Amino acid sequence: MNGQSVRPETGLARILLQRTDEAVVLYNAVDNGTDFVFAEINPATEQIENLNRGDLIGRRVTEAFPGIADFGLLAVFQRVWSTGKPALQPMTLYVDDKVIGWRENYVVKLADENQLAVFYGNETDFTNLLNSIFGFVGVFNRDGTVVETNDAPLALAG
Repeated sequence: MNGQSVRPETGLARILLQRTDEAVVLYNAVDNGTDFVFAEINPATEQIENLNRGDLIGRRVTEAFPGIADFGLLAVFQRVWSTGKPALQPMTLYVDDKVIGWRENYVVKLADENQLAVFYGNETDFTNLLNSIFGFVGVFNRDGTVVETNDAPLALAG
């Protein structure tokens, strides 16, 4: 089953996957759950990530999204796969050389012991709205180091 495409067979499941605005991704665990291979994605995933289904199916998530470990999502995948307990990764900024955007991910382990399902949306528009309302938006590491900000601090510094 390594890297094979898994397609929902029931009509309701297919309709839900095709019509939702949320990204839905199915992954197969590989290497004892240390990495994950794209098994299926819905059209919303293609739109949010600006990638084609054929570019992802069968690829390791660590190859397709090299920033996934720094983003913290790979550790969430590994924890959910290991424990079987669903987890929410709060809104976090994803950055790599091709993709930048705010994402909030909900990860569940499926009845098939080898699969994860991930649901998420592109929260970038929401953070842009906050920026326009409040003026300053910043991203900080856990130690308080500034990772990224908008231009508001520069305007204040003159």
